[in-house]
Amino acid sequence: AEVRALGGDPEDSSSIAGGAHRLWVNLKSALSGKNDEAVLNEVESGEDHALKAYKKAAQEATEKNLPVNVTTLIQRQLQGVQANHDKVKALRDTVRAANK
Repeated sequence: AEVRALGGDPEDSSSIAGGAHRLWVNLKSALSGKNDEAVLNEVESGEDHALKAYKKAAQEATEKNLPVNVTTLIQRQLQGVQANHDKVKALRDTVRAANK
């Protein structure tokens, strides 16, 4: 909604990439006998990509002096992506420790 309010057309390429990544995780899960650590490694990889994209968006929003409501929205979403990433990493580390 914010992109449209600023006269732009939102991209949907990230949703295509996200869908492809989910398919890859499902395939790897099936092939690896649903090894939790392997699946969580792949999920963390996807979260790494999302985190990188949001950090870039936050930096560009600041550099381009976008309106405060937009930069605030991006920062709030970035915090959510960071929290998701950290949760997946913690889960992976827990599974890894249990497998030792």
